[in-house]
Amino acid sequence: MILVLADDFTGAAEIAGIAMRYNLSVEIQHKQIVPTKKELLVVDTDSRSMSSAEAGERVSKMIAPLPIGRIDWIYKKTDSVLRGNVLAELESILKKMNKNAALLIPANPSLGRTIIDGIYYVNGIPLHQTEFANDPEHPAKTSDPLLMLGKSNVFKTHLLKAKKRIPVYGISIAEVSTIEELFLRTMQLTDSVIPAGGSDFFDAIMKVGGYISRVDFAGEIKLEKGNILIVCGSTSEASRSFVTNAEEKGMYVSEMPEPLFNARQIQSNLIKNWSADIISIINEQRKVIITINKPLIRDGHVSKRLREIMAAAVAEVIQHLPVRELMVEGGATAAAIMQRLGWHIFYPLQEFSRGIVRMQVAENPKLNLTIKPGSYAWDEKLISQFQID
Repeated sequence: MILVLADDFTGAAEIAGIAMRYNLSVEIQHKQIVPTKKELLVVDTDSRSMSSAEAGERVSKMIAPLPIGRIDWIYKKTDSVLRGNVLAELESILKKMNKNAALLIPANPSLGRTIIDGIYYVNGIPLHQTEFANDPEHPAKTSDPLLMLGKSNVFKTHLLKAKKRIPVYGISIAEVSTIEELFLRTMQLTDSVIPAGGSDFFDAIMKVGGYISRVDFAGEIKLEKGNILIVCGSTSEASRSFVTNAEEKGMYVSEMPEPLFNARQIQSNLIKNWSADIISIINEQRKVIITINKPLIRDGHVSKRLREIMAAAVAEVIQHLPVRELMVEGGATAAAIMQRLGWHIFYPLQEFSRGIVRMQVAENPKLNLTIKPGSYAWDEKLISQFQID
């Protein structure tokens, strides 16, 4: 079995989509590891918003019972711009797997995310000058990958220049600016090194390992007949543009009411009122987008409260109305919804496009859940399905 550990659900879903491309049987588990007969198990530890100590401890506890002999290889999926507790989680995995070295390649050259001469760039712009600097919980304050990773008390950390060999000890961040450079690094991997990083690195490992990929993604996109609920929990420009464009094309949008947004504590009566409005729109139009769409507040506590409000509203809708297709943007928002509804096991069905994966919910098999990272764009074929009939 191949085991992948991700710190949020969109990252887990993105890896699952890639594995499907290589015709592997896949299961995603949220905040648990239970036996599976699938070829690849992707586990969302839901640890990105924890403290470093808490994240490391969660990863240790989750993988402690695993029989190492049954794992063919392990991959640590990280955020491509190193948000979260990458170092603490890698330390825990290295200890569990009795390894002394990890190769970390967070860069995704196919998405314009590169590391050159010790600087992380997004489409040629230093990371701390991009919209990632405005992330309410994990703002990019530097473009230096080693500073972003942090200093380990256990393992030495390295920035690996293009022609340098992978050290046999420590955690190395490789400079990568092209897919070709990424493949050269991938071919240098040995069994003694734990691979970690973004989706491009995982894809390269699959190719170098001899797995055969399908050429296309989803093929025909056909949503199930029934109610569609789209949840935009991201604050990214891609998310805001999508909501604006969808509304211009006639899609109904329900924004979080001002009293609910401004309330310092979660008000269940206000959530029920908003949910009633959402249900009313779905009963009339069959499709709706719900979003916060308020000024950005750079406060992690506020972000957490807003996610919980969104999750409570979604749960209220699903408990009172049959939803056939639930589409959620943003890993933290998705995790909050799953926590509220008690969902833990998912079976990927279709990869619409990169990072946009549709799956069946084991605990609610009549509902299809589609997940999209906040910074990724919606697939145009999928958007066409959202428009009012």
